[in-house]
Amino acid sequence: MALLSLFFFVSYNQCSGIAWRGTALFTIKRGVRQGCVLSPLLFNAVLEQVFNSLQWDEKHEYSIGINGDRLTNLRYADDIALIAHDRDTMQKMVDELIQESKKVGLVINKKKNVAMTNLPTTSPANLNIKINGQKINIVDKFIYLGSSVSFDSNNNEIQRRISSAWGAFTKHRQFLTDRRAAPRLKKGVFMTCVVPCFLYGCEAGALRIEEKRKIDVAQRRMERAMLGISRLDRIRNEEIAKRTRLPRVTELSWKRKVNWGWKVANAEERRWSRRISEWCPLESRRVKGRPLQRWEDEFKERLQEVGTPGVLWMRMARESKKDWDTLMTPARNRRQ
Repeated sequence: MALLSLFFFVSYNQCSGIAWRGTALFTIKRGVRQGCVLSPLLFNAVLEQVFNSLQWDEKHEYSIGINGDRLTNLRYADDIALIAHDRDTMQKMVDELIQESKKVGLVINKKKNVAMTNLPTTSPANLNIKINGQKINIVDKFIYLGSSVSFDSNNNEIQRRISSAWGAFTKHRQFLTDRRAAPRLKKGVFMTCVVPCFLYGCEAGALRIEEKRKIDVAQRRMERAMLGISRLDRIRNEEIAKRTRLPRVTELSWKRKVNWGWKVANAEERRWSRRISEWCPLESRRVKGRPLQRWEDEFKERLQEVGTPGVLWMRMARESKKDWDTLMTPARNRRQ
């Protein structure tokens, strides 16, 4: 804060002049502009000070308890998600954030904010969260850091990833479908421009069989377009994969998830990624019906295949990176 205060003092008290015929000094009234390297650093520092002054961690009614710790918000730069148990608490948090933001010159844009709830006793129509007296939109899903967030198990995030990949493929279709282009170059463009659209955020998800099938179907359609063939040619998928020499996107997704799981298991205890992975919400009751697939279930299933209790997956990941990768390798890909 000392450096931040010094910067503000220099910014508001600096002056300049033109060395021509004794021109008098004049005050500079503009701060950093958009694109300046100091702009994001200053914004993050100011926003951090705003949340520190709120002291929400000391108010248990403002947060969710996770193994003795309190979680009140998620934020990355100006992408902020507030978390509360009920509507009244959420409205209080919003009002306090508005007041503290005004003290440093920050204004919350009502049009860029939405609210979402999973409370069975609170309908979206009665949520009624307001910013400066104006009601914000109530949604059943929203985009946060490029991924779709929803309480619905049938989230369309996979379809968004496929659509994004098709957009990237269409952008480079002229080159990818050119039969004169070298296959090596086609593969490089596909892996650089298209595959990242498939894999964005895949580490934090749990793919179901149907979702994996949709990704495989989309990839095979792209590969057939690259080879200039159609389904009427009756060429098997294995032969198409040999010609394009492209890895399966679903297997790349699994490898990235395994690597992320190892990082979570070996992260410091204060990191929220590890805290939430170890969290056991004993105060909550599971809803009726078949439980949804959890992020760690695939790790547990792989360990159970080799006779190891699935609940020990974090301990196994901490022991050896090489052994962890071997255990998590699908059986069909393991080298005997």
